Amino acid sequence: MSKISVIVPIYNAEAYLNRCLDSIINQTYSDLEIILINDGSTDNSLDICLEYASKDKRIVVYNQTNKGISKARNKGIELATGDYIGFVDSDDIISPRMYETLYNLMTDEKCLIAGCQYTKFTSSCNFKEDKNYISYTKEEALKKNLNEEISNFLWDKLIKEELFNDIKFKENMIFEDLDVIYRLIGKVDKIVISDSILYGYFQREDSYVHTYSYEKLINYLNVYKEKYDYLISEYPNLKEELNKNRIFNIFVLFRNIVLSKNKEYLKDAKVILEHKMLKKLIKDTKYDFSFIKNFLIKILSINVNLFYLIASMFYKIKEG
Repeated sequence: MSKISVIVPIYNAEAYLNRCLDSIINQTYSDLEIILINDGSTDNSLDICLEYASKDKRIVVYNQTNKGISKARNKGIELATGDYIGFVDSDDIISPRMYETLYNLMTDEKCLIAGCQYTKFTSSCNFKEDKNYISYTKEEALKKNLNEEISNFLWDKLIKEELFNDIKFKENMIFEDLDVIYRLIGKVDKIVISDSILYGYFQREDSYVHTYSYEKLINYLNVYKEKYDYLISEYPNLKEELNKNRIFNIFVLFRNIVLSKNKEYLKDAKVILEHKMLKKLIKDTKYDFSFIKNFLIKILSINVNLFYLIASMFYKIKEG
């Protein structure tokens, strides 16, 4: 049996940390190394980590000043001694059979990345086991990742440790998973995804996901542009899917500007360039999102201010 290193970055998670750690230590796959990176928490998170470590010798606690999730994950990878690496966010939970299922898939299918499905929850979480799975070649997996049939997250996957030899999370980056996942897929021959729902993603109202700062908007723009530029250079046959994905990402950028309720962001030079790119792409790219998205993308391509007005009304009604 091979060792799996599970890396948990932790920052002020005392309200959720016990249930997260309980779900990890109670895995049916027992040969685990559980690396808890306390990233400068100011609550009781560190005390909880130390308490669990005193009861379970598989737990390693590393305490550092607040440096952000990328540095925390990189430190976890540096400390890991396992053959495989998994990630769990400190407010989430995993099914008891998650790592057993993914490990068996990897060994049976002789692949270096295996993933599962996830479910969002606010109170109770419903996992579901399914014997079905799909095996993708590298290019199939990249294509599925572009349309998010294979998620951009790392916490719903198990990854062979060697893949991180020359891949690290970029520091001071917000969308660190989005930046890393396609690079990892690019290093393997195939990836296997289980139909089982094994990861519980907790929906927090105060989550950073629901904020729309200028820094976050530009970070998102930079990450998806870098992904686009890299993949269209390395995999030109994916051009149609990449252009469709770029259209969607530009739409998300402008949607988030609407949700930020700060129209001044529309005047940013980088944002203006993305609007020009959108107008160019939709002329020769077939895309078929939902009716509402298609409508808003068309409006956006015609007039940014009109898009801002209509989208603001739409999201206000949706929220209400």
